[in-house]
Amino acid sequence: MLKDSAVDIIISDIVPNYDKIAARMCEYKYFENIYTVEIKSKNEHLINSKGFEKLKMLISSSTYSLNSSIDVNCYKRIWFYNPNLLMYSILKECRHIDEVEFNHFEEGLGSYVDMIKDPGYAVKFKKLCPKFELVMPKVKKQYLFKPEYKCYDENYELVEIPVAEKSDKDIIEFLNAIFDYENNINDEKKYLIFEDCFSADNIKVNDLEAYREIVSNLGKDNFYVKRHPRNTTNRFNKLGVHELPGGRVPWELIYLNENVGEIFFTVLSSCVFTPKMQFGDKTKTVLLCNCLENLQGWENYISGVEYLANKINEKEEVFYIPKDMEELREILQKVKKEEI
Repeated sequence: MLKDSAVDIIISDIVPNYDKIAARMCEYKYFENIYTVEIKSKNEHLINSKGFEKLKMLISSSTYSLNSSIDVNCYKRIWFYNPNLLMYSILKECRHIDEVEFNHFEEGLGSYVDMIKDPGYAVKFKKLCPKFELVMPKVKKQYLFKPEYKCYDENYELVEIPVAEKSDKDIIEFLNAIFDYENNINDEKKYLIFEDCFSADNIKVNDLEAYREIVSNLGKDNFYVKRHPRNTTNRFNKLGVHELPGGRVPWELIYLNENVGEIFFTVLSSCVFTPKMQFGDKTKTVLLCNCLENLQGWENYISGVEYLANKINEKEEVFYIPKDMEELREILQKVKKEEI
């Protein structure tokens, strides 16, 4: 999309192995300049803070700034995916906001479902960073893999991002090289569970009970679990389910390289959506969002996810959304009979 333009990229140490990734990217000539930014390592004294308090302290921290070698005032166009701390550091040093074209690109489900416009994180961020209020009205284009799936209206020109193919060996070779990934799933499983963020965010839900029902019906030896990246331990060990090999590389890279299962199970993880939207994946998927207790406050997000799943189902039925545990058991029986 930008092959005829000189493009720089900024990578922060929030990304695991960011410095090694940047060094490997230098071997390819896709980017004019590749910059790294130390955010996390310069603010280790705030590591025990959580959520919005951490955000507030990081933004007010005098150590939070871009590397001196990065001149953000030379850019005519800037792409961002989130009102995050890296974006804040760019705005903090940008003296010519009125002359810059800002573009938003998708990251996960946030660009498609209405919840991400909520009065929580983004609004609080804007209060801490007044410059962000100046930027948002200037966003003219939003880059999405599936613009037709977006479930709310904003005054953006929607631009479709070209999808990759599993047969595109050049892009897969490039991604494997920069993430130092080698095919390493020798023992393939029929089913793959995607863990959500609940445990990492200390949200008490009964997801393991739902998964216990699933695993006991279909057999623990038939499963891998893709652990949520913020969880440090495999909670599914107690169910006898091993973690999907691949380490901390992006899930989409594993998908492009491996045969990862015949059916996916998750509560609300975006990981089951990205292959379908980016690569045309047809893997059958069971969403457990209506089978759990204590998901108060998630109603808007669940509605958005169900909307998106149903939009995808209009072309081909790949999502199954049981309304309760009883219907889940019925679906599991169909899975056992290979009717799904």
